[in-house]
Amino acid sequence: MKDLGQALLAKTELVIESWIEAVRQDKEIDSSKKLTYESIRDGLPALLRAFATLLTQTLSDDQPEKTEESAVHHGAHRAEQNYDVLEIMREYHLLRRVIFAVLQPELLLGSPAEILQAVQLINGVLDEVISVSVESYMEIRLQELERIRAQLILTNQELTRLVESQRENLSYFAHELKNPLTAMIGFSTLLLQQQQRSARSEPATICR
Repeated sequence: MKDLGQALLAKTELVIESWIEAVRQDKEIDSSKKLTYESIRDGLPALLRAFATLLTQTLSDDQPEKTEESAVHHGAHRAEQNYDVLEIMREYHLLRRVIFAVLQPELLLGSPAEILQAVQLINGVLDEVISVSVESYMEIRLQELERIRAQLILTNQELTRLVESQRENLSYFAHELKNPLTAMIGFSTLLLQQQQRSARSEPATICR
């Protein structure tokens, strides 16, 4: 069987074009509708190159690390683009389907045992990439939630401070108004009493 890694490297652009078209047409990936072509594509070439190298017959010692870094970047990037986790899983489902479709001619050159081995290898590597990518996505999301929580705590503290400040101001104003109001009430009472006394002391009018 032809080296699947080399075959995938040679067809990287075809995989990317086919995958982006599938993502754009998929109704379950609504977040992609708001993105440019470049935003959807970002990070995928590096991820595919690292993935393809893992499929080659000669692996470099640092390639698993490079694949993990690419997967981490892809997951973090999707988190920044406000994807939800189901949309990411759907994207990888489409990527898996595209990779198998593109590599089908090379896969069919092998024996049944070789095909089965190749399918297991591709699925295994993709599953690992998905796991790392989703973990990276969740980490970014949790950091965002922590920032929101911290901001809400600060906002709540500020609101509590403002309420306390207003309460103190109202208490001060009430105290300041108490004495003038008491005096006004006192003067009003005296005036009413004087008017009542004046009314009683006036001589009655004699009718003839």
